[in-house]
Amino acid sequence: LAAGQDGQQVGLVVRRGGGGTNGFEGLSDRGFTVTAGRNWQRYSQVFQALQTVNFQDPNTGDLGARVDVTPIQSGSSVSLANMELVLITPDAAALAATLLSNTGSNAAVQNCPYAATQPALCGKLRRLSDDAWTLWPYSLPAHSAVILYAQEATLVDSDGDSIPDVQDFCPGTPADLAVNAKGCPLTLR
Repeated sequence: LAAGQDGQQVGLVVRRGGGGTNGFEGLSDRGFTVTAGRNWQRYSQVFQALQTVNFQDPNTGDLGARVDVTPIQSGSSVSLANMELVLITPDAAALAATLLSNTGSNAAVQNCPYAATQPALCGKLRRLSDDAWTLWPYSLPAHSAVILYAQEATLVDSDGDSIPDVQDFCPGTPADLAVNAKGCPLTLR
């Protein structure tokens, strides 16, 4: 996406494409606003679809889905290219986070807080402060705390292009290079 000026707010709304009796109702659980500039930039937004829409559905008459850009100020412009909708499977681990704390005067060793209830999460916990993987048992200094969050190993993005390694067909792209859903550079023509 590129805007006519730097710092321009661009709103995006996913809707039905019309054709059926449902009109142009919203299809996502949220709207999106991005701050765009004159240079092309890749944006990724995750949303949950509220309805299923089939292109040229013979039963409903729906013509598919669309993305509307709203609002556009008079005299402003917005350009979109290579828009992709990519189905992702939600991961319960992505919602897990915990705080380990030690209020004592001596270092303490703590076990994974999920060991009894969700042991698979123990191998997916990383420190929020530096993204380092957590090893158990964890040694916590006196009078300290650490925030841990779960990251599914399949979502690791080694080259920082916003595409997970397992889905990245072009590993090693620079983080500031616009890429498609397969992690390969976009070529704008």
